[in-house]
Amino acid sequence: MKNEIYSFQNFTGCSFKTVPASEFNNTEIVGSCFYQEWKAGDTSIVKDIFPDGMTGVTFVRCNLDNVFVPEGNTAVGCSNRIIKAEEDGTAYILDGDGNKIEPVCPPEPEPCLCPLCEQPADDIVTMAIEKNSVSLGIQVGKVTGIGK
Repeated sequence: MKNEIYSFQNFTGCSFKTVPASEFNNTEIVGSCFYQEWKAGDTSIVKDIFPDGMTGVTFVRCNLDNVFVPEGNTAVGCSNRIIKAEEDGTAYILDGDGNKIEPVCPPEPEPCLCPLCEQPADDIVTMAIEKNSVSLGIQVGKVTGIGK
């Protein structure tokens, strides 16, 4: 049975420790975000936010990043990664030991370089437009004699 109260909601940063487990037990929660932000001073990146005794919950396509999913509950098609942001704002996915695996958002790819001049392709197009040096190879002639 789909849990209408907790499905398709944004619960970022929320805790449900004081909510009765009966509001969750043996239901399906679909498409909700339970993401927990790591903050300086936190003792653990992964947060235990659900009520004690919660069982039989199936989370479907939910964001459970930095959330501990208690035993007896299931996550299907969910994101359940450990994520920590550095002081410079770059967020990394961590393994279970807290080691960086990869950035959440990969860096921008290097620009494509023109093989002739080794300039970024976007720059070449911009320079050509600015200098009006783009030739489309089209000749426009004067049209006369229409309607005679």
